[in-house]
Amino acid sequence: MKRCGYGSVRLLALAGVACAALAAGGTNAFAATPDTAFDVLGLDSPDAQLLARFPERLADSGDLTGDGVRDVFASSYLIDVAGVTNAGKVVLFSGADRSMRRELISPQLQAEAPNAFPVASGGQDGPQFGFIISVPGDLNGDGKDDLVVGAPYMDIHTGTGTPCGAPEPNGCNENQGRAYAFNGATGGLLHILDNPNPQGDEGIFATFGARAGAAGDVTGDGRPDIIIGSPANDVPAGCGAELPSPPPGCRKNEGEAFIFNGATGALFRTLRIPTADRQEEACSFHANPASRPFDRCGNFSVGQSPGDVDRDGVADQLVAAYSLKRPTFATPTHFGRMYLFSGATGAVLSRIDQPVADSNAFWGLQDVAPNTPGDVNGDGAPDIYVSGFNQNGANGEVDAGRGWVFDGAASVSAGTGVVLWEPKDPAPQLTKGFGFVASKTEYNKDGRPDLYVSNLQGKNTETNVYDGRDGSLLKTLALPASEAQASVPGNMGSGLGWSSRAPGDLNGDGEPDFVAAAPGTDMGGNRDQGKVYFFLSNVPPGTPPVAPPGTPPGTPSTGGPASGQAGQGPDTEGPLITLSGPVVQSLGRRSVFVDVESDEDVSLRATGTVARPRTVKRSSGKFGVPGLGQSKAAKRAKTFRLRPATARSEARKKVRLTLRMSKATVAGLRQALRRGRRGTARLVITATDAAGNSREARRIIRIKP
Repeated sequence: MKRCGYGSVRLLALAGVACAALAAGGTNAFAATPDTAFDVLGLDSPDAQLLARFPERLADSGDLTGDGVRDVFASSYLIDVAGVTNAGKVVLFSGADRSMRRELISPQLQAEAPNAFPVASGGQDGPQFGFIISVPGDLNGDGKDDLVVGAPYMDIHTGTGTPCGAPEPNGCNENQGRAYAFNGATGGLLHILDNPNPQGDEGIFATFGARAGAAGDVTGDGRPDIIIGSPANDVPAGCGAELPSPPPGCRKNEGEAFIFNGATGALFRTLRIPTADRQEEACSFHANPASRPFDRCGNFSVGQSPGDVDRDGVADQLVAAYSLKRPTFATPTHFGRMYLFSGATGAVLSRIDQPVADSNAFWGLQDVAPNTPGDVNGDGAPDIYVSGFNQNGANGEVDAGRGWVFDGAASVSAGTGVVLWEPKDPAPQLTKGFGFVASKTEYNKDGRPDLYVSNLQGKNTETNVYDGRDGSLLKTLALPASEAQASVPGNMGSGLGWSSRAPGDLNGDGEPDFVAAAPGTDMGGNRDQGKVYFFLSNVPPGTPPVAPPGTPPGTPSTGGPASGQAGQGPDTEGPLITLSGPVVQSLGRRSVFVDVESDEDVSLRATGTVARPRTVKRSSGKFGVPGLGQSKAAKRAKTFRLRPATARSEARKKVRLTLRMSKATVAGLRQALRRGRRGTARLVITATDAAGNSREARRIIRIKP
């Protein structure tokens, strides 16, 4: 679908109204270029602590703070909390002003059992809440994105036997792991998610919750679902604990992935390595008990939805077995394989292997944002990104890391990966881990999503943006020399890009912004305390617009985000919607309204706030939606349906959303408006299509007496 302002058919044809007038917070900038300047803002760890490594993980969300701008979660699973070593913590940063708005710790804070089997470093591991975080979408239907947090080293009591920490044999599954779903708006707990195949003892690391992602709506209830990986699950459960070697049929650390209903938390589907691909039983055998936890039969677990790749109306899932093809413990061959599963049936749609074989690549072990990379080749189907962070470089650099973008539709048709292009590291180095992290962005606004890529090693000081059409480098975002810390023996350096995300336009200049973790940054004498960096585009007012590549000569610059958006919505591949209606409305009706139009079948949710004149920091109230009384829209939102235009008609379907204010809100506004001033209504409309892809559009309405 073409975009407004790029020679497209407009989704809403209102006489005399340009697309720029529909974009809240529009700007004259047309496309970011390699010359676009970025300001770098570094934020310290919330806890001054040696080896806090803040943040190890990042995830961006829709607006959770009420300022109309997307927000960012950051986690460190090594932060100590209330005397618990490596308890872990997650914080929420406002995208608008970068202030820290919320801290989350485990609702079941747990000290490491004194006799628990140690991690490879020989120290106590702790529950490590925040080892992975993911924003799957709006789980509880309140119009706000929610958060999933993994705590893979959580010890879980089986319900019988002596407690965790008691001498073996006890009733504890050590390091079984757990995951939690939280209300994004309030931080309240929504679901506790446990390993459906419980297992664990001093020789087993089930580590359920080490991987988590967005599954899309596979249950068909209109809510997004959750995929959780357990990379060290034995199949059958716990079989690897038996001495001196596992029994026949056992696959040690084969791993499993589970799809949970996002609305209820109930298990919906279990995904496993296909029978034909399972490793021979020798993958489980190692006589030395100290080495048994690290035997690998696949580590199947890394899950995320790239979108509806097979175009059947249901989002599909990518799950990697990143250590597949390891025949013996003595000769490690971590080739790995990525699987694309049908969201509708759970069947394997495609097996995606390395374009360049590398026996130690850990192919598919990655941190990729949901719905990445999007439809980069414009064929109407989402495409696929897979990396091997330990893959040797193109010129032989050991463990430099590489990633590739695959044609989603062609990979389904072929049953195997079909390469589109490779984002090439402009500065390959040994053990750099290039490509481990990737997020979808819209940098040059050419109608195709672009790709933001970063790396998994301490020596890194830069991240990169690539053109979605061909993989050419668009922009390198680096730390200033004053912030960069070099890698030296015993100290790996700042590690910029260990995790990263592309949340969209945070500062309102119409250009995309970026956020990257640097957990290896030393602060105040604390090694690896960590920082998070925001890269904020800096487009001076009056800068002439720059047309994106391929724009026909003479195409006018409309400026700002297209289709009535203020910045990037939850999913840039979601339905395109347009908002219209009067920008100034009277208070007399006790309501404001907005016209919404789309050429797709979408569900709409409306939320918003009303502010009195000169008291913007004091919201007068929240909107209610007709049919729901005067309830707060942040908690209850009505769903409206739009039907697509018929093939014979170019007409677009339209709905008018009327959002009412309570009597108290109106009374407060009337008092403030007596001198002729205007209040402000800030609306956020979220449109979701049948595949679960969503997009936000925002509109500001002035209220007069």
